Amino acid sequence: MLKKGGPLVTQVTGKPAAQAADGAGHYLKPSRPERLGRQSPLRYKAAMLITALLRSLAQLTDPRILKVLGLSVVVALGLFAIATLAVIWLTSLIPPTGNEDIDTWLTPLINVSTPIAMLIAGFFVFPALVTIGLSFFLDDVMAAVEGKHYPGRPASRQVSFWEDAWIGIRLLLILVFVNLLALPLYLLLLFTGIGSALLYLAINAYFLGREYFELVAIRHLTRKDTDAKRKEHQVLCFLTGLLIAGLFFIPFLNLIASVVAAALMTHVVQRRALPPQRS
Repeated sequence: MLKKGGPLVTQVTGKPAAQAADGAGHYLKPSRPERLGRQSPLRYKAAMLITALLRSLAQLTDPRILKVLGLSVVVALGLFAIATLAVIWLTSLIPPTGNEDIDTWLTPLINVSTPIAMLIAGFFVFPALVTIGLSFFLDDVMAAVEGKHYPGRPASRQVSFWEDAWIGIRLLLILVFVNLLALPLYLLLLFTGIGSALLYLAINAYFLGREYFELVAIRHLTRKDTDAKRKEHQVLCFLTGLLIAGLFFIPFLNLIASVVAAALMTHVVQRRALPPQRS
């Protein structure tokens, strides 16, 4: 209602007014933060993640990130090659059964199935192997992203090599164990067409989101605060992990997925896990 000699005021409806009014009775357009605040939490998280992903992809041409991109891929492929050769060597140590009829088909079967099994296993553990390789160069990715987009924030601290390596190794062990447990489900869902892919994304989204959040947040927060923030933003971590798992799921794009994931999670941690930046 309009009060004489005073500003325009809204009637009491029990709900917050959609717009505020100035002293002259004119409606004011809500600010961008206010408009964003009215979005549903899930919609806001999705919008923030899309923006962060686009910024991460746009920064791939940064010389510092290009260097990390090449090095992390080389390290990951090297680790995968070493693991493959180790498995082939171990299978070569399997003694013959002594039964000529069995050995005539068992030995060729092992020789053929081993590389195929390694390729399938590599699809599941490649994200962890690349993450281990990335851990050597993560500080460079974070420095590039934070220097461009968050110059006023405190710089990240150095983390010991073994702390980074343990996070990557832990991710590798978890993904191997969980995906082995889920193998019967993968096989069963093959008949659905997309069921196996959806299960892969769901499993890896949870663990990739969790571990990448820790890799980045531990450089700004204490271990206790990192765990607390991860639990506070567990839905956001899962959604970020879903994007990361999707990147790893796409052939060839999975070669750069770890670097994009590190840049993406740096945006997420800076926007949601750290105190607001003071102007």
